[in-house]
Amino acid sequence: MANTKYLHYLEEMEHYDKDNRYMGASDLCNLICSDNVTFDNEKERKCIAAFIKQLDDNSTEVQGKAVQ
Repeated sequence: MANTKYLHYLEEMEHYDKDNRYMGASDLCNLICSDNVTFDNEKERKCIAAFIKQLDDNSTEVQGKAVQ
């Protein structure tokens, strides 16, 4: 279940709408911080790459969420 959520959140982080990008990052952050979910190395790399990409986003809100 967490695997499909994680993929959905990564897709949202690529969305054209800044609100979707922000919420995708927020939801992924919450999923990562939850105690009942673990990620393998490949999933961790994808998450890190998605957050790093958001550091160059046009929206300062999205950038701020990536920093968090």
